[in-house]
Amino acid sequence: MNFKEIFSDDEVNEILLAPFRIFYLVAEADNKIDKKEFSAFEKFLKNAKKFDYELVNFCFNDIQSVQQLEGLKERSIISDHDSLKYISGFLSRKIDREIGVQFKTTLVALAYYIAFSSGSFFSHNVSDDETEVIQRICKDLDVSYRELMSSNQIQKFLNKIEE
Repeated sequence: MNFKEIFSDDEVNEILLAPFRIFYLVAEADNKIDKKEFSAFEKFLKNAKKFDYELVNFCFNDIQSVQQLEGLKERSIISDHDSLKYISGFLSRKIDREIGVQFKTTLVALAYYIAFSSGSFFSHNVSDDETEVIQRICKDLDVSYRELMSSNQIQKFLNKIEE
């Protein structure tokens, strides 16, 4: 599927920025971005193609560097949460539901992966602040946090990243 024909240039940019926005929303939840979170983000970017989902591959394969994303984010005029709502809206209007859900679930898995990476060996890895951010991301993307966490969908994603 040629997503560049389906989506406008602005929509493509928002899709490409989505992982970066997720990273910052989660990593900044506790007011500090640590090396573990950044390493987790880079690892997720490198391994996302293991999911073999069309839109995920389009997004993650087109990302050449974190610096590229920073440049796109600087030019964006919309907030991170508004961007996720915008993405959810145009995905539901322009592509098959399953493809949109795969992409949104991947973004939630990324959020959880980043949050989980930052804890210490002796503490609970996902803070209350990070959990709130992940719940808000789910709301923005119009996916059920409770359903994703009660099914093993997120864990399956995380296992693929670690393979």
